[in-house]
Amino acid sequence: MDKYSMKLYKDNNNNLPKMLEDFTEEEKGYYLSGLFEGDGNIYTRTFSIVFSIEDAPLAHYLCQYFKMGYIDYKNNSKKELTVVKWNIMKESEQRIFTNYINGKLLTYKRYDQYYKYNFDKKLNILLMKSMEFNVLLNPWLMGFTDADGYFYSALSNKLTIVMKYELSQKESYILVRPAPAGRTPKEMLLKNMVILVQYMKEILNTVTMTMFI
Repeated sequence: MDKYSMKLYKDNNNNLPKMLEDFTEEEKGYYLSGLFEGDGNIYTRTFSIVFSIEDAPLAHYLCQYFKMGYIDYKNNSKKELTVVKWNIMKESEQRIFTNYINGKLLTYKRYDQYYKYNFDKKLNILLMKSMEFNVLLNPWLMGFTDADGYFYSALSNKLTIVMKYELSQKESYILVRPAPAGRTPKEMLLKNMVILVQYMKEILNTVTMTMFI
């Protein structure tokens, strides 16, 4: 998994490392898929991915690197800048994006949205159903973590330094969803999370996994 280790960006000047330049086209697709499944959405005319304001440099980097879409800034009721959105509205660019993620979705939400808004007819591309794959063998988890995960550390009892990796989802669809080929609900995701925990134990010595379902 070393090649796909999550990178932490603190550069607000948009001078990000060229993280995607060493990726194959297939690997770029897995990264975009994880990002899209984590904080993306499909509307009537638009594909979009939401980023926190701290991740604005990443949003700009991806928009410029893939030469797709544009960046939109959103304010809260106090007119404070809170999030940025990477919007893709041109059908030609949506086709490119869809070809990147096709066959690399792990969950069903974006798949359902794609057909709900008839993008199969608009783009003339049939989006493949969710697949089963090991998230440690490609950058899907890297993208998903950039969307909905984070690392943090804390000092416990002034003696123990605790370092944690956390994934957070507001909706239950990623945990509770139809499972293919007779698999029980949640089995595919749990399998991948167990693999992830085993890997994190090796590099951090201690790690815990808690799921609220």
